[in-house]
Amino acid sequence: MEQLLYWIDDQESLLKNSIPNFKQEGLSVKGEYIVERAKNEISKNLQKYNCIFLDLEFNHKLNGLDFYRQIRGLDKNIPIIIISAKLDVHEWNVKLISFEKELNEKLVRISKPLPITTSQEFRKIKEMIIKKIQYYDSPKYEILIDKEMQNDTSLLDVNIIDPFSLKLEEFLELSDKEIHEANKLASERTKHFRKEYFLNNPNIDWIVISENPNNIIRSGAYQNMPNDQDLIKLAKTLDAPVYGYARPKIIEQAFKKWTRIKNDDYYPTITLISNSHSLQADFDTGSPYSFLSYEYLVEKTIITPRTFGFTSEEEIFGKEYRFYKEKLEFVVNCVKEISKPVTIDIEAVVDWVNSPLTFHYKNRIGLIGRNLLLRNRLKLILDGKNLITEFL
Repeated sequence: MEQLLYWIDDQESLLKNSIPNFKQEGLSVKGEYIVERAKNEISKNLQKYNCIFLDLEFNHKLNGLDFYRQIRGLDKNIPIIIISAKLDVHEWNVKLISFEKELNEKLVRISKPLPITTSQEFRKIKEMIIKKIQYYDSPKYEILIDKEMQNDTSLLDVNIIDPFSLKLEEFLELSDKEIHEANKLASERTKHFRKEYFLNNPNIDWIVISENPNNIIRSGAYQNMPNDQDLIKLAKTLDAPVYGYARPKIIEQAFKKWTRIKNDDYYPTITLISNSHSLQADFDTGSPYSFLSYEYLVEKTIITPRTFGFTSEEEIFGKEYRFYKEKLEFVVNCVKEISKPVTIDIEAVVDWVNSPLTFHYKNRIGLIGRNLLLRNRLKLILDGKNLITEFL
């Protein structure tokens, strides 16, 4: 049976231009731009539809939340999706948060203008709509809600967040999953702008964007990249979340086929000691950068959980990764049983096991580059006979 969606929006031109795009993607949509007619249709024929699209603001005494209440009074389960250009308006964000508490329901929001049908964002929207409808249309809907949907939180918490409309307090109240989604959407919306900016500004290694996708509020060289606390201070000043992005990194090791480790082939390692924990990381003089697992560092209490970080450009195996810039202190054991304190700038990489840094070496927890040697003026011996690294 064909699924039919009902879209209420007083912009006739929007409906005429957008509905064919959904039809092209296999979704049948009936639109209504006259508010009184939409109100009457919901009262009489709501059962005909599998999903409702709602605008927030009409040129009428009713608004989208009034329609939402009306629909929920007739059907407590039918999927309702808010599609509005007002999601970046603080006044409406406050209303929506209050409305969620009133209904005890998570609102699904999509920002206008809608993304083009070939974009990754539109595909996500389409997949979310289809999943919502599938659950609603199931003859065992109530059982699915109680069992399967509790396990599949993506269907309960799907919320197309506009990452540039949030106030700082609203951002900090998001769940970890919603923060992850906000960062992904911010990355998607700034991608082309960032690429062009880094191309035209070769001396800039990082940028921080906030409030709109083209608004750079800080930038600089890699050695001056702000850490989590710096970014929190900046976010508090703006009363808005900030999104950091770093220039692509050239890591020699990542651009050739990695040698399989077997028999008499070994990867050099370095042992770093912190808080009585001994951390063994791979050592690569071909890289000027150092990377460690964010999850490992938090678990071992070497660092505390962070809030604002950076997203790398797609360079290492063509895959982005998210990280926090950290300056950490360790101890290395030198020959003659002498311990030497060292300081190293590292990128604490989030979701380490799925990052490009573990693409061929799933068991590694870090990759230390030559910046350890240069910053601390270290000398070392790579002992191929005894398979150890010794600091002098």
